[in-house]
Amino acid sequence: MLELWFTRTLRDGIALAATGDYAPFAEVAAQALRVVSGSGYQVDQARIADVLAGQGELPAYPDVLPAARLLAGAA
Repeated sequence: MLELWFTRTLRDGIALAATGDYAPFAEVAAQALRVVSGSGYQVDQARIADVLAGQGELPAYPDVLPAARLLAGAA
């Protein structure tokens, strides 16, 4: 379910950006989790909050900092 959830989160976030809309990543991820968990296993708000909090504890990929610096320099 993790792969399906994350794939859906990215898909929905990219679709929003492509259409000029915006939603915070946490909202997109929470809604995607509600949708993918709807088939037999319901996730309540507390569990969604736990999953999203856990994402904040994951280490970033090594290329994130150089990319962020490049973006900051382009502004």
